[in-house]
Amino acid sequence: MNLIRLQIHSQHLASFKAVAPVLSLLTGGVIAAWVYFSVASPQRVGHYLTLHQVLETLSIAVSALVFAVGWKAHSLNPQRNVLILACGFLGVAILDFSHMLSFAGMPDYITPNSVAKGINFWLPARYLGALTLLAAVTLHWRVPGDAAAPGPGRFVVLMLVLAAVAAIHAVFFWFPQWYPQTYDAQGLTRFKIASEYGVVALYAASLGALLHWARERAAFDVARLFAAVWVMALSEFFFTFYIIATDPFNLLGHIYKVVGYYYLYRAIFVGTIEAPYRVLKQSDKAMRAVLDAVPDLMFEVTRDGHYVQIHTRQPELLLMPASEVVGRSIHDI
Repeated sequence: MNLIRLQIHSQHLASFKAVAPVLSLLTGGVIAAWVYFSVASPQRVGHYLTLHQVLETLSIAVSALVFAVGWKAHSLNPQRNVLILACGFLGVAILDFSHMLSFAGMPDYITPNSVAKGINFWLPARYLGALTLLAAVTLHWRVPGDAAAPGPGRFVVLMLVLAAVAAIHAVFFWFPQWYPQTYDAQGLTRFKIASEYGVVALYAASLGALLHWARERAAFDVARLFAAVWVMALSEFFFTFYIIATDPFNLLGHIYKVVGYYYLYRAIFVGTIEAPYRVLKQSDKAMRAVLDAVPDLMFEVTRDGHYVQIHTRQPELLLMPASEVVGRSIHDI
């Protein structure tokens, strides 16, 4: 515990304690699955196509929520890190949507579907997500309230992401021969496996940056963002293990991915929505305590003369209970 206290700032300690058991359990799950299926040959998962659609739909929905919450939060309190996460994960949501529709067994999505086509959309989505997270955690996070008003630059970032996603779609729909082979008769190709480890390396870099932020006071939810990146990295290991596209490794990878995205959403929501309201509530509570300590009667009144709040240490000085005064006009009292 002393070692943990030396490495992690007290601001983040409670949050890290909360996520640590989950991360330990999920890490153990990866090791256990690898050991088990190295002895017992993995079999095809029944109804895999349906399960795949459900899990991908969940992850797409969470990515869309990250964009919606982040975009709105940036309009209220501009932070470039939040903008990067919002726009980046909108691109991830679109690419994951195309991955889901391109999966073997689904009706043809513009061009004939195949395992390779699904992977072709999968890998750019993972790299976009990993690079987005790395950029977000590497750049300095401004304290809420310190940022300038949002400018048109936010739309430039959004357009750049959408243009990149559109270019990726154009290549995979009409020029797939430009892209290295990711799946053949023997299963995953070396390129595909190496690409997944490349994503893990990017996540590892993000984890290193987050450990740096964890040692000091930060303007964002370091622990949940760390948990999100950790679980996403674990999910990538499963996608280097599978032989066929419908085996348990693939399914477990998608489950871990959804868990990682959930932590990402919580990190964005807590950091941009809950935290400012919590600070405002604490400030309001402190202000009320100060006003209540003043020996004189103090009244908060609207412009049109309606009582909003009454502060006094001696309620017996009032002609009637404060609860009966609030909301009434000064002309009625």
